[in-house]
Amino acid sequence: MLLRNMTVLALILTACEGPVGPQGDPGPQGDQGIQGEKGDKGDKGDQGDQGDQGDAGFNAIIETENVFERGFGCDFGYLVWRAGIDDGADGGTADDGILQDGEVDAETTMCLAPDIDDDGFDNLFDNCPEDANEDQADADFDGIGEVCDTASDPAELYVITRGGGGSTSSLYVYDLISGTATLVGDTGHALVSLAVDPTDGTLYSTVRGFTGESDYDPGGCDGCLVELDTATGAATLVAELDTAPFPSITFLSDGSLYGLTEDGDTLGEIDASTGVFTAMSRRMSSYGHSMCTRDDDMIWWLNGDGQLFEMDPDTGEDVSIGNVQDVSDPELFEPAYGDYGIRGQCNNGFWFGAEITYGDGNPRLIIARMTQSGVPSIIEGREWSITNGHYVTWVP
Repeated sequence: MLLRNMTVLALILTACEGPVGPQGDPGPQGDQGIQGEKGDKGDKGDQGDQGDQGDAGFNAIIETENVFERGFGCDFGYLVWRAGIDDGADGGTADDGILQDGEVDAETTMCLAPDIDDDGFDNLFDNCPEDANEDQADADFDGIGEVCDTASDPAELYVITRGGGGSTSSLYVYDLISGTATLVGDTGHALVSLAVDPTDGTLYSTVRGFTGESDYDPGGCDGCLVELDTATGAATLVAELDTAPFPSITFLSDGSLYGLTEDGDTLGEIDASTGVFTAMSRRMSSYGHSMCTRDDDMIWWLNGDGQLFEMDPDTGEDVSIGNVQDVSDPELFEPAYGDYGIRGQCNNGFWFGAEITYGDGNPRLIIARMTQSGVPSIIEGREWSITNGHYVTWVP
């Protein structure tokens, strides 16, 4: 039994010790599997809500403006530079392309050169300061030269005839372009002056005759201030003047009224509501019969000898600045003392006056242009059809 078991063991041992056989070849690759079907596309997600639109922006604007007057230490005008946002601030209008006061964030001024268009006329005397025009032509007498005038408007004057000695003054309108006169109507009084209040366009006149001299004016109101109806010519009493007569009156830009008395040629302010006259200066025996107010509110007064005076209404001081006949054609103008007189107003760069020729009853219209030399230069003496035309003033 033991032997048998040992034999079996020997056989087992002998079997385990045999050589290793060679490695077998790899088996064939299996077939590729079939691709599965494509899955269904997923649903699209919901779109998110759109954000609120931002507020609209406003334009930034820079503006420049040439101002042709003295100011800010500039003698020949100044340029205004403004910058801001056109957003309607402080009551302005947003996005209108214009900077209103509340929209301006920065502003400065710069002095202009004396003659920016280089035509020989300083800015303040040039009727087209930004467009060269050496002839200063102004066919419609509106103060705007032809080279920069966009409209040709009829230029008109009010004209009164000489009254007194039982006759009343008539009111006319004279067209400067066509040279034709149209009768408005009878005033009912003997008038001696004309002036327009620039604040409301009201036409005023003074009645001839000294205060209390009731036999001179046919209307029975010697030395009165009256208002004229420009539709009918009728005069309405405004105030009885405590000093009279006033052969010439003029208004400043604020509506204050000034006059020059015939007795002693005294300049002063007239209270239009009460008729009280406050004297400021006095120049004896000069026979002044023409006053006008310049754009700078200085008063010009022409005496009977053709001598021009500049007067400051704030101080009453006056200074002689020249003689009109020195710069004009002698055939167009002669001294008023004894023979002639020019009675009228200056407006828009011109002085219009009725040249009174005592005795022949056929005066002329004198047209003078303001010059930068300080003395008006007469450019035209025009015959007209207004018999006894006595005083003229501008229709604003």
